[in-house]
Amino acid sequence: MISKISIIGTGNVASWFKHALQKITGQELQIQMVSGRDLSILSKESDLYIFSLKDDVYEEVLKNITFQMPFAVHTSGSLSIGLFEKYARHFGVIYPYQTISKDFIEQTTFVVPLCIEADCDSSELELTLLSETITTIVYPTDEQQRKALHLAAIFACNFSNAMFTIADQILQKSNTKWGIMIPLLEQMVEKVKNMAPADAQTGPAKRGDIDLIQKHLNQLEGTNLQEIYTIMSAYIMDQNKPLNNKK
Repeated sequence: MISKISIIGTGNVASWFKHALQKITGQELQIQMVSGRDLSILSKESDLYIFSLKDDVYEEVLKNITFQMPFAVHTSGSLSIGLFEKYARHFGVIYPYQTISKDFIEQTTFVVPLCIEADCDSSELELTLLSETITTIVYPTDEQQRKALHLAAIFACNFSNAMFTIADQILQKSNTKWGIMIPLLEQMVEKVKNMAPADAQTGPAKRGDIDLIQKHLNQLEGTNLQEIYTIMSAYIMDQNKPLNNKK
């Protein structure tokens, strides 16, 4: 049974895990958080070590741990669980499939699905039981599935937010507040809850409206947004060739 946890890392995801575990389990768990840059106070008595670091620093950090951990997991969407083989008796992944920021940690209205993977059945059971204390959505995944989930999240979440930033910049130039976009975005999310994203697509590229696309490109003249608009429009049009060929 897991009763003592050390969290290695101090970023967004590490902070969320500490908050979630403390909020749900109260005093039942002893939780330690340490920086990956200073492991001098890392407890040797923990039952589980949760690593939440940048992917490219894991090897360096693990080399500085002077004892074999009983159970170690990382929170990455792209790393193998095999990186712990030399450093822990049992190992796995507990990957939160959600956009997480420290400023929103106190919000508990959103659900954080946890994707888990482990080196054996008993380890998977332990991770499942722990995960179920903080979320109602737990997905057992293998490495290939997790990498696909991570890549999909980059497109659906990170790239979309970059598009929101572009939209906000365009609105600011016309003295229009960002808030007017919120109902539009909320409706888009509602649509894809009930239909495939491809079926929810609308707009000039979906319709093959070349004249309107050119007007938009003219509005973006002299900026690198022209290239982004062109690439995205070409992708949407390519996905809808049969529809556009009928026009």
